[in-house]
Amino acid sequence: MAEIKIEYEKVTIPTMMSIPELHKTFGISELTIRKWLRAGLIPHIECGKKWLVNAAVFARFLGVEESQQPQTKAASIVETVPNGKSPKVIII
Repeated sequence: MAEIKIEYEKVTIPTMMSIPELHKTFGISELTIRKWLRAGLIPHIECGKKWLVNAAVFARFLGVEESQQPQTKAASIVETVPNGKSPKVIII
């Protein structure tokens, strides 16, 4: 069976934080964060009872400098896979 070499570019995966994590990281009260989310001031994802916010978007909303923002993770895939098999994602 022939092997296929697959290379993908690095992909930036945003750091998503819950309300308690945003509170701990940025020092804003959980109640205030909830009010902002309910008012539609900050985009978010609702996962059941948990609300997730892109940390970089939240930091920009607060006016935090980019150097002080939480870091994102980068994923890259470079893998040799036999025909018909799916590559695995490698988080760096």
